[in-house]
Amino acid sequence: MAKSGMNPVILQYIMGHSNINVTLNTYTHTGYENAVKEMQKFSSTKFDTILTQLQNQML
Repeated sequence: MAKSGMNPVILQYIMGHSNINVTLNTYTHTGYENAVKEMQKFSSTKFDTILTQLQNQML
C-alpha cells in the first residue's frame, strides 16, 4: 500500500498502529530503483515549475 502512494498516516490508521514509526519501518522500504523514480518525479516537477516561472516573466 505504501508503494501505491498511500499517505503513511492513513496506512497507520488502517493498520491500527499507535506509532507512525511502526508503520514506516514495516511498510516503507526503498531501493535504488525507487530512489531514482522519486528523483525523476521531483526533477520533472521542479523543472516544470521553473519553466513556467520563466515563461510568465517573459509575458
